[in-house]
Amino acid sequence: MLSLNLSDESSVRLSMMTCANSLPGYEITAVLGVAEGIIEKSFPILEIGNVGLARGGGLQELLEDAKSALARVAGEMGADAIIGLRYQIMGRQVEKSALAYGTAVKCKKTEM
Repeated sequence: MLSLNLSDESSVRLSMMTCANSLPGYEITAVLGVAEGIIEKSFPILEIGNVGLARGGGLQELLEDAKSALARVAGEMGADAIIGLRYQIMGRQVEKSALAYGTAVKCKKTEM
């Protein structure tokens, strides 16, 4: 599970996102549907001679931004959590996009 505090109150807490299909200690009470967060970013070019190369790095930040966008969308749907989290990074050297998606759910804590 991820852990990141978001200031947007309508967002799902990223600590309530998982790749699993269930949340230990929680009962899923409603499935709200698929939620998606998409981010696009251009990476700076490093010129070496006459060849332009995309500078490395930034992919983790791009992915975290996509997860934050997913959390906002799921929060707007009324979700408490996201299960079945998946992500994909696409693009060429300079332009990249990240897609994070999962199932937005309502849940409640179960009694142990």
